[in-house]
Amino acid sequence: MGTKEKFILMISTFCRMPSYKIILLLVISPTRLFIECLKESIKDGKQILLSWNWGFFCFEILIAIILTLVSISPQSGPFLLLLSFYRCNEITYAFLRDAIHKLDQKQPNTSLSSGERIKMAMRSYVGLLINFAVICYFLPQFLPQCLYKPQNFKDFVDALYFSGITLTTLGYGDISPIHISSKLLSLYEALSGLLLVVVALAVYLSSYTQKNTELKIQYPVLIEKDSQGTAWGIIVPDLPGCFSAADKEADILDNAREAILLHLEALEDIPQPSSLESIDSAGFTIGLVDVDLSQIHGAAKRINITIPAGVLARIDAAANAAGMNRSAFLTEAAIKKMSS
Repeated sequence: MGTKEKFILMISTFCRMPSYKIILLLVISPTRLFIECLKESIKDGKQILLSWNWGFFCFEILIAIILTLVSISPQSGPFLLLLSFYRCNEITYAFLRDAIHKLDQKQPNTSLSSGERIKMAMRSYVGLLINFAVICYFLPQFLPQCLYKPQNFKDFVDALYFSGITLTTLGYGDISPIHISSKLLSLYEALSGLLLVVVALAVYLSSYTQKNTELKIQYPVLIEKDSQGTAWGIIVPDLPGCFSAADKEADILDNAREAILLHLEALEDIPQPSSLESIDSAGFTIGLVDVDLSQIHGAAKRINITIPAGVLARIDAAANAAGMNRSAFLTEAAIKKMSS
């Protein structure tokens, strides 16, 4: 899709937005309005969001370094103050909405993984710290009163320090807001920090945990001790032909799990486990075996794929160096990519 088509789709997305949302975003964060239109104009906004997040992160680090090392002209104050205010609102709004969507189990419109979202959250956390520091640093220039005790910030390092202890809710007390504007700003920063870490990060981690949990299944097994009492036999009722044995009681579940995984490797469809009540366990001891379905690769299938000759040569060289064939190398690389 060309630049012209993307621009047309952005305008179309903007026109479809409810009026209240446009007004709200224009007031609190035009930057959020822009990225929202840009993201909705393409099928998967993953790359757009990552580039936007990284771009602002680098810009914010640069601004922090410049303000720490040199004095910026007062004429630049209003621009940086407004931009930082919009950026703080954008981050807070984005993660609040994202967290609510996840709690409501709405389907995301990007293919960002949980790991990528957590990294974005951490970069945004640093962005909040710097942007609130910029606001704290420049705000006293436009208000005649003293906003902080014991005095307004003389250098950016002090503003950065105050922003850090406010965002992390440490609040040592050596610097404190005394004006209504600085008090409200500190309260907003503390709430934003809590939202980003406690709400957004917790939701992402729980989403990742839930995803892993969905890959696990419990199969009931029937355990029988032999007549001599020296070994145990294991039957898996839901998998006909799946048997195992153990010489030690401690090895029963591990051996059963290994047998189940080997059995499932040869199946195209994974049978669902039966309920304990539906199994005839007369004469047996019944147990449950946890099985991680992500370890099942299934039967090998021959496929035809197209790879550039140069890339294929590099794959073969890397596979040979690792002592693997081409198929095994590509399979392992794909599994690592899907697990990251």
